[in-house]
Amino acid sequence: MNYRTPIADSWNHIPLSTAEAAEDVSSMLERLKAESNSLESYFTELESELKRVHLKRKVVGKKLGVLSELVKDVDALHAEPLVAVQTVAAEPGMHAETAVAPRSSRKKQMLAVGSMILVALAIAFIALEKTGQISCMTCAPARLPGLM
Repeated sequence: MNYRTPIADSWNHIPLSTAEAAEDVSSMLERLKAESNSLESYFTELESELKRVHLKRKVVGKKLGVLSELVKDVDALHAEPLVAVQTVAAEPGMHAETAVAPRSSRKKQMLAVGSMILVALAIAFIALEKTGQISCMTCAPARLPGLM
């Protein structure tokens, strides 16, 4: 096959009129402008979505930081009653009636239980927010001012 010979005999013999060529070019320019505007609006939407996700990531990070602090506090509260029970059990001369936990220890236990419930509720809230079952990006700062 000779690459220099045209495939169709008439391919180079049909001249385009300049009006048709100008219309084709102008329609191509209009399409390019429309696509450019479409891409620009798409880019703007992506940029706003990125900002929203970044803000949501910051809020979730702060919530997780607060939750980790709560977990540390709960662990500390759990460790303190164990130390008190070990010291009571180590003293052989004490009776079982006097080994009852003092009132402050009961308060600590109640605080520990309350903290555990609060942590569980916070984890459930974050899980629901992450899965999209609830969406509180606008109400989160109003409800939880300490987390911002």
